[in-house]
Order: sequence, then structure tokens, then C-alpha cells
Amino acid sequence: MRSYAGTAIASRVSLRRHPAACPSQIRAVTRCASRPLPPLRPRRRRRRRAMTHNKNEDEYFARRDAELLRQQRAAARKSAVEAERKTHYMKCPKCGYDLITGDWDGVKIEQCTNCHGVWADAAEVEALLKRPTPPNILARVFRAVAKGVTR
Repeated sequence: MRSYAGTAIASRVSLRRHPAACPSQIRAVTRCASRPLPPLRPRRRRRRRAMTHNKNEDEYFARRDAELLRQQRAAARKSAVEAERKTHYMKCPKCGYDLITGDWDGVKIEQCTNCHGVWADAAEVEALLKRPTPPNILARVFRAVAKGVTR
């Protein structure tokens, strides 16, 4: 008989750890000649990793957040520009009052109700330039100015 940690154990008994038991428990297993025990292998311990942040993970979320922020800012900028465009539509560029659309020789021209300024779009100016040249001096000056603006 052998003595192991103060206990008498028969020579035919080996000490093995039970796989399901915790490491502090020791179980005695008897050897049988017809069925030998499998060879002992070192038991691998699974290490549990603490939750650590990965550099790539941080970079991924930083890029995603930056992209979402960029999209939100672009949407806000677009809605602000659209709102500003709606407030300035058909307003006089000089004084800010409302413009009314009038017909002048088949061409629609906007006129301010406050300062009586006359405003024309590029298409309206081109329509006026396609008409035959009138003999009066004011019309010739208007044509010269309009040609310089549209070129």
C-alpha cells in the first residue's frame, strides 16, 4: 500500500480527476486488466477573455457615426436651403416685396409692387431679343444691355 496525502490507497488504484468535477475533487478509479485507462493528457484550460475593445471595432463605429452625422447634416442643410428658397420665391431682389407677373408684348415679366422695378428671367430676355429691332433709342439700349448680360 501507498500513502497519498495521509490516505492509504491500494496499488491497483490510480488517482484521476473526474472530468465533470471541479479541480479540487479527486476520484479514485480502479484499473481493470481487460479495459485499461486511457492515457493521461494535460487538461487545457479555456481562458475567458475579458471584454476588451478592439481597435478595428472602435474605428468601424467611429466611421459609421461620422457617416451618419454627415448624412444628418446634409439633410438639415438641404431642408434649410429649400425653406430659404420658398421664402424668397417671387420677392423683389432690391426691396424684398412681392413681385407680380405681367404680360408685355407676349413676354411675361415680373414687376415689384413697392419700388416698381422690372425683373426678367434669361428665357424672357432671349424672347425679347428675338423680336425685330424697334427704331427707338431706349429699345436699342435695352437690347445692348440684355445681350451683354446673356452672353
